[in-house]
Amino acid sequence: MAEPEPRPCAKCGAAMRHRVGKGWDCRRCYQRRHPEKKRTRSEEERRAQSARDREAKRAWRERMEEQRRRGMAREKREREQQARARKRAQLRQREVWRAGAAERRRARRRAWRLSNPEKARQKDRESRERRRARNPEIFRERKRRHRARKRGQRIGAVTGEEVRQRWELWGGRCWICGRAAAEMDHVKPLAAGGAHAACNLRPICKSCNSRKGARWPLETGGQPKGG
Repeated sequence: MAEPEPRPCAKCGAAMRHRVGKGWDCRRCYQRRHPEKKRTRSEEERRAQSARDREAKRAWRERMEEQRRRGMAREKREREQQARARKRAQLRQREVWRAGAAERRRARRRAWRLSNPEKARQKDRESRERRRARNPEIFRERKRRHRARKRGQRIGAVTGEEVRQRWELWGGRCWICGRAAAEMDHVKPLAAGGAHAACNLRPICKSCNSRKGARWPLETGGQPKGG
């Protein structure tokens, strides 16, 4: 709002922007003309008024602070609701993307293998060798089970823990000669009708395994560790 144009006081000529009383007099001239309207207050009244003013200001500040806190709490709730809504939307988008990402990835892999057969076979061989180096006993167990299936022999549920226990039972020593073992052996060979089961597995060194072959029965004095 624009400030009003200043006008001169009708008595003293001082510039004034607001009218005092009914005429265009400055405050000083108005009080001189109407001394009976000049308000006089005692010191106690001024102190009481100051106290009331301070109390009113304090109450006003408290109201403003309460409104500010309520506004901040409301804004915080709104921000949290918006954040939760954005999170839910992101999760939905991620689920939609994941639903088709796996199939797209498989399609790209199939297309790459068809266009690069030699590289694909080389990559498979390298991956197989890495897995074999990390888990040699798993691959040996697969090989033994494969041989047992080919010969039509009984196949038991042999776990890696059972193979480890059989290895520790013999102390990692060959069950025939007592030297350090290199692999697990079927005591009764699969070719002789032996079963692929934990009870038919013992550690053996390579030389004894080569000499033993598929012979059965085999005379030996080997005993488990501590037996």
